[in-house]
Formats: sequence, C-alpha cells, structure tokens
Amino acid sequence: MFESVTEAVEFLEARHRPGRNAYRGQELRYPPHVYQDETGKRLTIESVYPRDYRFILEYSAHAPQLGDRVSERRGRGRDRRDRFTLFLSVCCFARRDDPACAWLRPHFDEVERWGKASRPEVTAPGGPGTLGDTTLTRIAWSLAQHYGLSTALLDVTFDPRVAGWFATQPWDPNATFQASGKGVIYRFDLPRLEALLEQDGRAPGAFPGFVQSLEGVPASFAARPAAQHGGSLCGFDRIGVVRRAFEERIVEPFEFRHSAVAAGLGIRRSALTPGDDPFLSFVREFEDTEARGGGR
Repeated sequence: MFESVTEAVEFLEARHRPGRNAYRGQELRYPPHVYQDETGKRLTIESVYPRDYRFILEYSAHAPQLGDRVSERRGRGRDRRDRFTLFLSVCCFARRDDPACAWLRPHFDEVERWGKASRPEVTAPGGPGTLGDTTLTRIAWSLAQHYGLSTALLDVTFDPRVAGWFATQPWDPNATFQASGKGVIYRFDLPRLEALLEQDGRAPGAFPGFVQSLEGVPASFAARPAAQHGGSLCGFDRIGVVRRAFEERIVEPFEFRHSAVAAGLGIRRSALTPGDDPFLSFVREFEDTEARGGGR
C-alpha cells in the first residue's frame, strides 16, 4: 500500500518497461467477484470487467443464461464495431489525400475496400462480425472505446502517470472527487497477456482478445488517445481470462491512499481531453447517423 498516488506512480515509473507494460487507474478497487464455476469450484476474481459486461457480477455461480447474455452482448458489440469501422473507412477514403489520414496507408487496401462498399454488401450473409479481426477493426474499435462509442473493452495507457491521473480524478468534470479510501493502478504484462488471450482465442467459436495500442495514431487525427498514450484491451469479458490474469500475476494491482489533492502529477484535464480534438467531428457524425437509424 502506497501512501499517495505520487508515491505509487514514481514506483511504477522507475520499473516501467516500454513495450511491455500498460496501466489502468481506478478511483477505487471494486469488491471481488465471488463465483462458483461449472465444476463447483468457488473462485474469488478481481472485478475488472468492461462496463458493457459488469452484469457478470450479478452471477455468483455458472449459469447457462450468463453465457447467453455474454454472447448476445458480444454480437451487438461486434456489430457496432463493424458499423463504426465502415463509417470511419468511408470518411477516410473520402479524405485520403488529407495528411492527417497518412498513418492509415498500411491499411489503405482495407480502407478502400470498406470505404467503397455498402453496409449490406459487407455484412450479408455472415451477420455481425463479418469484417473479421484485422488491425484496422482493432484500431477502429479501440478509437470507439476511447471516445465513449463503445464500452466493451478496457481503456489502458502506456504511461503510469496518466494512469495515476485517472485513479484520482472523476471522468465527469462536473463531479466532485471524494478524496478518501484507496485507489488502484493496475499494471499489465503485455507479452504474457497476449499469450493468454491467444490461448483463450483457440476455443471453438471464440472471438480473439487483443491488446491494441493507439500510439501510432497521430494527434492531428485523434488527439485524445495521443495525449493519453492510450490503448485498449479486448478479452476481459471472460471470467477465465480475468481469473488467470490475476492468479498468474499477469496483471498486478498497486493500491494507494487517496489524499485531498493528487499533488505532483503535473497533468491538467484539458491536456488529456483536448477540446479541439479533430476526431470529435467523426464521433458526432457517427452518433447522428446512428440516431437516424443508419446503424440498424
């Protein structure tokens, strides 16, 4: 237990391994999920499920309806991901000469294919998830996550100081932070996590989990993830993955005591959520399209 977030951040910075570590900061460490699996074994699992899957906490034992709800939510999530990937491809294909879109050149064949296609062409007859698991769909899904269009993944940062900020500040700028109790920063060992997700993805019908960095997306295209040194994790909707990640210390929690002010971090909210973010225009346009029924 660290006496302050500054102490925790300095400890993690001194031991940070670029390319190997990612972090997630939370204002509090949620109570563990006590769960009895299909063999009758009683498990105590860290509660780090993505927002879309927190209903898992309603179940204290294995039940067929839990599996059905998770599958249904995954299907809806993949469908929304595909709609956003198509939308982003259409926009970027139309702006392909814009220097802000230059980072997409390694994926341009895919952007062109989806950018020219209509949604029915792409999604029929396979249904949700037809775009498949590609780097472009992972990037699009991660961008959607960082801008609140999807909450099926876990947001992470590759900078422990940014994680410390998120562990001591409410996301809503109008909310009041209660500086009491304990906060937590989770540290992820990425190579070992990727190996776990790859192993889990071999199961029949499984959608592969992944770790996706957004550090290659320039601020001229999407300022928020660039400022936050952000990325996303897919796969923490699976009880088995979460259990093993903590049991095998692939993910480690570092708790600290909250103080009245997160002094010493030197980060302003406006720096992490720039108001002049060019990607916000994509977000607004996509939300308008969805509201008009374009995604149904």
